[in-house]
Amino acid sequence: MASPLHVAVSGAFLTQPLTGAQRYAGELLDAMAERSAGRVRFTLLVPTGGGRRIERAPPAGVDVRRDATPWPTAWWTQRRLPRLVAGEAADLLWSPANVGPLSVARQVVTILDAAVFACPEAFSLPFRTYYRWLLPRLGRRAARVVTISEFSRGELGRWGIAGADRVDVVPPGVAAVFRPEADTSRWDALKPYVLAVGSRDPRKDLEVLLRAWREVAPRLRPSRRLAIAGGTSSIFAREPPGEPAAGVTVLGRVADEDLAGLYAGAECLVYPSRYEGFGLPPLEAMASGVPAIVARAASLPEACGEAALYVEPGDPQGLASAIETLCGDAALASRLRRLGARQAERWSWERSADLMLDVLRRAALHSSYWHVGGKRGGPGEGDAA
Repeated sequence: MASPLHVAVSGAFLTQPLTGAQRYAGELLDAMAERSAGRVRFTLLVPTGGGRRIERAPPAGVDVRRDATPWPTAWWTQRRLPRLVAGEAADLLWSPANVGPLSVARQVVTILDAAVFACPEAFSLPFRTYYRWLLPRLGRRAARVVTISEFSRGELGRWGIAGADRVDVVPPGVAAVFRPEADTSRWDALKPYVLAVGSRDPRKDLEVLLRAWREVAPRLRPSRRLAIAGGTSSIFAREPPGEPAAGVTVLGRVADEDLAGLYAGAECLVYPSRYEGFGLPPLEAMASGVPAIVARAASLPEACGEAALYVEPGDPQGLASAIETLCGDAALASRLRRLGARQAERWSWERSADLMLDVLRRAALHSSYWHVGGKRGGPGEGDAA
């Protein structure tokens, strides 16, 4: 019997605040570990020095190697991770959250989108400078690049990160926890409410949503609240105000165990983002039995199909009208719920895991060398000293 494919995984995402990249990496690894059936062995290499904590439990059956070297994550990724990979004698490295070491060529790297090129103003100067320097070099050197939508595949080519022939699409999935029957009692005091979910990122256009809400809220009968859920991060250039208007509740980061109920208890989800690599919250809302209003922008039509009510990006009046229409039209809301349930079923982590496992197997088969520290050889050879 052939030995299982041994994949080392860059585990820095486990120590970072939970945003879309970290959720994608964790959910996909969980599903792959469950579905690989012993054909693939994963080893997570996690930087735990400098007081870092593991924010998300690794999946069962995955080996975890903690490394206490107290270096910043970017430095650890480029200088320390290649040594750890070589020491594991793995067949392949998977870097699942946008960054990976330039000195390891036998690597599959997941780059979710090209937002630092398309929307540079949304990010802090240090973050966008590093990513704009790193991503094109990483896209050229890695064995394969993975992204999360056909839209993002086009964007990686448009911005010179990786040509379409070198990029595989592995979309995210909708977790089974998101369902209409989820317990909503935690959010009873908010009801009835319209929901917005997303990181406090300028691309999400929360300022446009707040302008729309100020216009439409007085016209809604009965009155509703706008609930905004999502955490902050130092990578973003600026943040919307904390408590921006009457009738608005800013929840901050919501724990995973409470998020399903928050979706299920909402009257509708509003997602006016102008740039997304995929856009998972509308599908999570649809799986929860909640209709969604989304911007007709970037990857959102690809993800949502005909199951969403669309508005033009950056248009507060149009968004206000859509909110008023959906909250007042029971037949439209019911139709979107039916369409949304079917649309959400198209995206599963199990399907995504099967696609990613296939990418890893093909990359291992066709990548015949390591490149570590300028040297070539078999697994374990070379040193990034």
